[in-house]
Amino acid sequence: MKYLRLAVIVLFLISLGGVIYTMHTLSKRDVTPPVITADNDEIHISVKDGREALFDGLYAVDDRDGDITDQIIVERISRFSEIGVSQVSYVVFDKENNLGRYQRTLYYDDYVAPRLQFDKPMLYYTAENISAFSGVRLFDCIDGDISHKLKLEASNVSASVPGIYEVEISAVTNYGDEIHVRLPLNIIDYSADAPVIKLSQYLVYTKKGQSVDPLTYISSVTDSKGAELNTTDIKVSSQVDFNKEGAGQMMLEITNSDGVTGVTYLTVIVEA
Repeated sequence: MKYLRLAVIVLFLISLGGVIYTMHTLSKRDVTPPVITADNDEIHISVKDGREALFDGLYAVDDRDGDITDQIIVERISRFSEIGVSQVSYVVFDKENNLGRYQRTLYYDDYVAPRLQFDKPMLYYTAENISAFSGVRLFDCIDGDISHKLKLEASNVSASVPGIYEVEISAVTNYGDEIHVRLPLNIIDYSADAPVIKLSQYLVYTKKGQSVDPLTYISSVTDSKGAELNTTDIKVSSQVDFNKEGAGQMMLEITNSDGVTGVTYLTVIVEA
């Protein structure tokens, strides 16, 4: 019995020592998170700035590790709360993986809405396989090419009947900005002998009240065999209302000596 009591006392003392050691260890452990501070709760940058601009005016200090500013990382950038304005969240870890977090308002001072770009005119031949997105791309000033986000909302195209039709397309950027536009689409009968008018671009943007001269976008005018034709013979007709927001088009046409006419189209999007 005497030895049993002694064994119990020894076990108790060992356990007590373990508890005291654990409490002492925990008391020495770093549980204080680092702190991120900034010169200002707002940051203004250009869409052309590199990612390093997001860290301007930020500092991070840990009570044991000292200055750890160079370890700050961007946790996330929110969707726009208003056009061109986001919330950017930062985090930093000390050597014990304690987390410090900070958030401030981010302004893209020169942000503009996504822009469509056409590699070809909105022109197809009867019975041709028509894709509303063939040669159509979308570029965001922050994320670059976001053509994969384009969606066809509506279309009244009849591929077998020549005429002017309309397709309605939309897209939402990673930041929540939306575009929604109705574009004219043309279907004509094919003629191998028709002259060819090529433009430097097939879609231009302009502001309300500002007209566009389509002749300034001509890159070449040739007959069916590739011989150059006189650009002064080109006729222009416009279906663009420059006093109203929306999309329209300008038709450029030229007729060769055999009476065969070739056409192309310049799409114009009028903005506020």
